[in-house]
Amino acid sequence: MKQTGFTLLEVLVALAIVAFMAVGVSQVIGQRLDIAGVAQSRELAQLCARELTARAQVEGLATGQGELNQGGERCYWRLEGASGLLGGRLTLYADAALSRSLGDWPIQAGVQP
Repeated sequence: MKQTGFTLLEVLVALAIVAFMAVGVSQVIGQRLDIAGVAQSRELAQLCARELTARAQVEGLATGQGELNQGGERCYWRLEGASGLLGGRLTLYADAALSRSLGDWPIQAGVQP
């Protein structure tokens, strides 16, 4: 009498293939989530930089640091050298400790856009 069905080895190989595929899919999803988080941070940084650049040009912000609420999120900033003729440098941070930089932007103080 001939038995039909799969052998234990065939079942184990099939399960191993499914497991490898599941790991691959989870890694792709994780990478996409990381990319989305980075894109969101960059978008927030761009919004904050535009706001602070406009303030520096119109109001003449002085060298210092602070925080800005933009789009329901907070960004922390430090402005250095803004009082000089050459302008200054705006650095944005993701945290209050100013340890995770989101980027640097040049500032031309007192120059109308």
